[in-house]
Amino acid sequence: MAMRLNTDDLENAGSRPLTAGINGDSAGQRLAHEVTALKRQEVTLLKMVAGMARRRYGFEPHAVRSAATKKIADDLRLAGVPLDEATILKHLRRGSQLVGD
Repeated sequence: MAMRLNTDDLENAGSRPLTAGINGDSAGQRLAHEVTALKRQEVTLLKMVAGMARRRYGFEPHAVRSAATKKIADDLRLAGVPLDEATILKHLRRGSQLVGD
């Protein structure tokens, strides 16, 4: 069964250590587990997006400039998800690093 992350826990996470649950505080342990799970999910998502960008849009992670980011931004805009090209490029490069490109 997947755990649901309480957004209040994330907002308050900076005010207490993630290891707070070690001394019997199960909420702290749950938060640490959920943050770790979110990081794994973020890494997986970045890898997926980078792979799709390479395959579908011809994204080359080592190129100084990439026409792929404009194509992706245009398609996202048409889908109702407007994102800046610089933001797209930043995440594509991060995903490519994670893949090992």
